[in-house]
Amino acid sequence: MDEDGYIWFAGRADEIINIAAHRLGTIEVESAFLTHPAVAEAGVTGRPDELRGEVISAFVVLRNDYSPSDELKENCFRRCAASLAPSPSSAR
Repeated sequence: MDEDGYIWFAGRADEIINIAAHRLGTIEVESAFLTHPAVAEAGVTGRPDELRGEVISAFVVLRNDYSPSDELKENCFRRCAASLAPSPSSAR
């Protein structure tokens, strides 16, 4: 985080997330988020999970005048297999 409170994405170690023996490209999930009109930017990464090996953590920046909603999450679920969609996390 810089002195203004911004977090800058510098890269990732792997473009593939392995979830319960399913390999999923991070770009697929990011692209699913970016199809929603509320989303300005999206990034995903794998997070360790005891049951599935990894789960997806999504970081989404909304456009002005939009608030987090269940519809946004459902949009991603429709475009990705339900078992591979991001697990719930807090949104700002």
